[in-house]
Amino acid sequence: MSPLPNDHKAMPMCSSQLGKMSHPFTSKRAEDDSPISDILLAPLNELQTLAHTLFLSLSPPQSKPPPPPPLSAFIDCDKALAAAINKAHVHQVKQRRIDALETEILQLETQWRSICIELARGKAELEEIIEGGDIRIKAIDEARKGTFLLSCFCNVASMAFSSVNTIP
Repeated sequence: MSPLPNDHKAMPMCSSQLGKMSHPFTSKRAEDDSPISDILLAPLNELQTLAHTLFLSLSPPQSKPPPPPPLSAFIDCDKALAAAINKAHVHQVKQRRIDALETEILQLETQWRSICIELARGKAELEEIIEGGDIRIKAIDEARKGTFLLSCFCNVASMAFSSVNTIP
């Protein structure tokens, strides 16, 4: 088993700072601006520092070990960790809701695209029908003028006379 290092300078927090430990949840602004991983890591890092200091204070002294951290520091760290876990849970719930909404939006977008395609097909069919209607209206207008009727009558009459002349 390797002994823990007894170098106090390697520690990120000295024993005089243990009573003044800051928590990431002291202000609402710090909580809102931090990513969830930072919110979770801050109390874990603090707990690691406290544990390291505690083990250093319990290890065989090669020099004067730091005093053990106060119990209130562990309680504060536990509270911060619980708050971070609650925040992570809320974040997970919100993220699941966002994922569900994203899926719903993608489904709605797919439906929207198929509706647009169907509308484009319907528009093309209606344009064909309108074009055919315009041709019929034009033919009706020409018939009213008599040009169409006269030419049709002449064609019918010529066919009728030609068929009468060919009968034996």
